[in-house]
Amino acid sequence: MSTISFLRSERARVFEALRDLHHAILQRFNRKDIHNCGRHLGLLKQKTLIFDNEAELAVFSDYQVYSYRPRGFNAAEFYLRTNRERLGAFEQALLARMSAAQYSLLRVDSVEERDIVHATELLTGTARVLVDRALAESARPGLAIAAHLLVLDDYSKQTGGAVPIDADLLNDPQVERAMAPMLAGAVPLTDAAARAKMARAVISAAIRLGYTSRVAYAR
Repeated sequence: MSTISFLRSERARVFEALRDLHHAILQRFNRKDIHNCGRHLGLLKQKTLIFDNEAELAVFSDYQVYSYRPRGFNAAEFYLRTNRERLGAFEQALLARMSAAQYSLLRVDSVEERDIVHATELLTGTARVLVDRALAESARPGLAIAAHLLVLDDYSKQTGGAVPIDADLLNDPQVERAMAPMLAGAVPLTDAAARAKMARAVISAAIRLGYTSRVAYAR
């Protein structure tokens, strides 16, 4: 087990390494897997990926890294398994956390300071402290989002492709079908494969229903 800690006080190093690892992982995707991800999310039109806005590109990349599981695990874990010998201990430990990241439905409870957001995972009721400056600047209590959640030591981070959610999106038949096994207790609420299916359903519904057009990025 790794003895490396990921504390809020050292978040700048984590965020820089996370950006670099995302880039390295995405570079390993072949055309077939890219098209499969596009097909999953409804972004592939006649063998061409079509993005209507920046948010769609962000959620697509995030889905590639964290919820596309053709081998039974995500691309972050595949990168760790195939590059372990050339990676440093810090990158290995961070990739292990990335391998365990899951798609989550989050409700904002309060904003503490310029980059600290207190939120609750809606499926499990788990309280989370998120470090996210953009969210802290725009969020209000009661806002709900869906995102891949990277759980570190004394904080968590959404990995970059969050979308707003509401009752209409969660009641979409595609989303309801994906979530039904977890809500019925047929699989655990934290089952990785079930969360990945939820990610596919929620993201594709958000794109189809125009929710990604509501996302704005700070410049």
